[in-house]
Amino acid sequence: MDQIVENYLVDPLVPESDKELYRSLLAKADPTLPYKHIVLFKFIDVSEEVQLDCMQACRDLETLCGGREAGIVSYKVEKNFDTRKSWLWAEIVEFEDLTAFIKFHQHQAHKNFATKLRELGVGTGIEWAVFDCQ
Repeated sequence: MDQIVENYLVDPLVPESDKELYRSLLAKADPTLPYKHIVLFKFIDVSEEVQLDCMQACRDLETLCGGREAGIVSYKVEKNFDTRKSWLWAEIVEFEDLTAFIKFHQHQAHKNFATKLRELGVGTGIEWAVFDCQ
């Protein structure tokens, strides 16, 4: 396991929920294989302007979190062609491995984006669903 990831697991500033997630993923994922992270976004009664702002902030994460040098192999934020279920946007990321994902997840830019979504989601119709796999 990468030393930085080991440090996250004992760092008192890393939320326990994140540590639980990382332990679970480390137990299930093959550390030598690429890791995929997919997030679906649902916007109900949210203006197009707010949607576009959120998704641009999501796109910016690729660069802000280090891009290829940080282990991001592929990064896409796309609008869904099929809007019948209200899942309008997707973030689809492939990382070199699980370690690269964990570093991305702990990056301050990612934390700021997650906080922004939670704050915008209060009292509005912003939801997201996460799917992680190899």
